[in-house]
Amino acid sequence: MRLASILPILLALVGCNRQPAEQRAPDPPVKADEPKGNAKVDTWPVRHEYPGFGSQLWEYCVPYQPDLHKVLAELREREFKAGRFYRSELKPKNFDEAIRNADAAGTRSIIDIEKVSPKRDIFAISPAPPENLKQLFGTEKPTHAMIENASKKMTHEFQGFLETYDRGEGVYIVIYESDRPSEIYIAGWSCH
Repeated sequence: MRLASILPILLALVGCNRQPAEQRAPDPPVKADEPKGNAKVDTWPVRHEYPGFGSQLWEYCVPYQPDLHKVLAELREREFKAGRFYRSELKPKNFDEAIRNADAAGTRSIIDIEKVSPKRDIFAISPAPPENLKQLFGTEKPTHAMIENASKKMTHEFQGFLETYDRGEGVYIVIYESDRPSEIYIAGWSCH
């Protein structure tokens, strides 16, 4: 009899919910203005650092839009406002001040990147060569899962590809879903 009287207390302590579904609080409603298709964009990687060859790798995954200059400007602004860069505790007022505060190491973020270039260049992001995408993923149109898997596992091949880029350079890869561009993966190396 005593066990029957303390069982509900024990179940409550271990977090077991024995209420019938109709007595539980309803799940919160999904807001109509919340993005549904790009929900995964903010979960991997918002900003990831990987210690490589004396510098740090930074990575981002953002929703696709055809204007890469706009993508770069918006991403730089987002990361600056969020304070996700080296020496952000100094509270710089603009990009130039952030870069000066970081000194030779750079901000270790997309903030160091100033432009989009059709070919590799310092302080620029450029498209991944199609032949590299074909070699890495078997297609010139990799999916989100392919890029995320290669990044999270940091496969030898993917790391080797990223390490062909110099310090202060970045690369972007358009990610596809059902043969349509859906996201853009951007990665690069800090200056030091």
